[in-house]
Amino acid sequence: MLNHKTTLHGLIAPLALLFAGGCASYEWHKDGTSAAETQQLLAQCSAQARAEAARHPSAAAAVPNLTVDGQGRVIATQPQRNDSERLLLEQNMTRRCMTANGHTLRRSDASPP
Repeated sequence: MLNHKTTLHGLIAPLALLFAGGCASYEWHKDGTSAAETQQLLAQCSAQARAEAARHPSAAAAVPNLTVDGQGRVIATQPQRNDSERLLLEQNMTRRCMTANGHTLRRSDASPP
């Protein structure tokens, strides 16, 4: 199972690549594969990653916090979910799926210089 440190380290390189490119646009590419085939694989990888990330312990509903107010009443508060971790995990899983299928992320030809 992935821990927070592994997840964070797996995200640093792709995020650095995106920030270094500024407003550049990137696309998945594999020689001999059409754009339609690449989009179909990306859709499959994204769906699989979304399902896996939703099952990850960090995406589970948080346990309510129980506190006692000044009058001795028990109050249950629901902590807010942090969807950013789930989203980053999902993106990392999608990237691994695409690279495992031989695709590389490269700067789009349509990007401004």
